[in-house]
Amino acid sequence: EQLGTQLYYKILGENGYEKSNQIPDKDIPKIYYALIEAHKDMKPAVKKTLEKKKAAVFHDDKKKGAGFQPETPEKIEPEMPMQKEIMELTRLEATLVDKYGFSPDQIINKLSEKFAESEGTKLTKEQNKEAIKYFEETIEYLNEGK
Repeated sequence: EQLGTQLYYKILGENGYEKSNQIPDKDIPKIYYALIEAHKDMKPAVKKTLEKKKAAVFHDDKKKGAGFQPETPEKIEPEMPMQKEIMELTRLEATLVDKYGFSPDQIINKLSEKFAESEGTKLTKEQNKEAIKYFEETIEYLNEGK
């Protein structure tokens, strides 16, 4: 709970605010997405202590009934975007919401549609780059239409 509170005030401070009632309506989506991304990146410290590595077993222990189990290969996690890249995508999303009248739900639904295999809207580094390019192209298209 303390980490969540500290994270909340850290995100507000990074964006120039001390309290949520200071955030102008136009900046709310930007802060909202920053909080969501920061929260998703938080991992409980106890998770690592709960995951115990299997003890190595010698080949002759199997014969003694020690319950030999080969270790499973570790799952390789995809590279996640850096905060700068996340903020760039958030800036583009906020532009679409503020300037072009998209709703935050439309933005989230588009990300989910494009990257259905990802967990929620947490994107890998490569997916984040694709989303940035897509939203930049969308903004460029909308600017040409005006």
